[in-house]
Amino acid sequence: KMKAQLKNGGVCSSCCSLQVVLAVVVLLSFTRGVVECVEGGVEGDGGDDSSMAILLAKEMKTHKYIFHLAMPESGSNEFGDIMCNHVDCACLKNTKKPNDEGQHVQGVYPRAKHTGGRFKFAFDPKSHIIETSELVTEDNRVLLYKSWRKYWNNMDVTFLSETSPPNVLKSRFLQAMFTRERSYFVTIMRHPLGTASEQFRTMNDTRDCCAGPCRQVIRHWLILHKILRSDMDELQNVVFFKFEEFFAGPIQQSETILASVEEFLGVERNGTNVRFSVATDDSLTTESTPTKNDDMLDGLLESALKSIKKDDDDFDPDAALFWDEVEDGQDPFDYTRVQPHPIDIENKRARKSKRPPVHVVVGEDIAFDWIPFWRQTVEMFPSCQALISEFEADVNAYGYSLKLENLKDISHAPFFQPFHVLSKNRN
Repeated sequence: KMKAQLKNGGVCSSCCSLQVVLAVVVLLSFTRGVVECVEGGVEGDGGDDSSMAILLAKEMKTHKYIFHLAMPESGSNEFGDIMCNHVDCACLKNTKKPNDEGQHVQGVYPRAKHTGGRFKFAFDPKSHIIETSELVTEDNRVLLYKSWRKYWNNMDVTFLSETSPPNVLKSRFLQAMFTRERSYFVTIMRHPLGTASEQFRTMNDTRDCCAGPCRQVIRHWLILHKILRSDMDELQNVVFFKFEEFFAGPIQQSETILASVEEFLGVERNGTNVRFSVATDDSLTTESTPTKNDDMLDGLLESALKSIKKDDDDFDPDAALFWDEVEDGQDPFDYTRVQPHPIDIENKRARKSKRPPVHVVVGEDIAFDWIPFWRQTVEMFPSCQALISEFEADVNAYGYSLKLENLKDISHAPFFQPFHVLSKNRN
């Protein structure tokens, strides 16, 4: 009798095991179908498309979103690289677009290229998009998320990061698209001449930057930050700091700012994968004084230009690292020196890992490397004094100066202070 019971029990156990296996197979098949549906979409009737949209909309609610807001050349991509190294953060990778910026791989809102270019987009009213825009729809919400989803390098994390500079005028729109509770904005401001420096780094003494390009960039800078400051009042989760406060050091201040941003977001650093050091002669990637064109840099820019003209599938993001676009009629060799990049990925193998070690080099030679070029420009062109007189008071309101003797005097901008990441009274 006991043997019979054992025999029956063994059969029952085998049946249960078989049922479990079948259940697992069914679950895996369903999961694979969901993943395929989300990753690439499904072909068929409208019911399938509707199902995919529902899945994406539900998935969106499982993440939070970090948007780095800054004018071009103001550190949004660099700081985004640092945050991407955190254990619970992901960023856009392998887009085959400059700096892996999300603006280039979506079709919901206009790219900077279509609203004047990287130093002109704030002049175009179409660049400023808010929550009342007709673009804020459920379909567009899912479409924008889907466009970026396939490029975020880890979908198992909480925070998904995006760094496109034109987003500085789209914060309210992005908050509406990704919800107030789940959207976080890290805002960085840099000296207007720091952002404009690629305009006056040329050694061509016939190109008067102060009468043209530099004046345009400063006007653009003032308009952009005026709009940004107004928009920040409408954001639920936003912090602010200056490029110079972080990248000029000292290291303790840089670490404090990073720790405060981490606390604001609620993320943890990935061990020792973010490390700081002070800039030395050996750690700088370019000279600290103006130089003529050299063959190596000409080769880089020529390679970048060729890459930009290729089809998207052949785009080389490394060659085009410092370019968002080359406009018609623009001489790509106007710029004779590339700015030092304060983020150093330790080695090529580390680049391919999910959490590459990031070395952050800080110091005045990093944050103010443009000063020798501006000094030479002012001494070369009398029109620069007129430019300084025209914009000095406006720039002073943001805690900066255009005068040679005050270029490193960085003070707080009173109307941004309520959002400063180190402010005790931060909103």
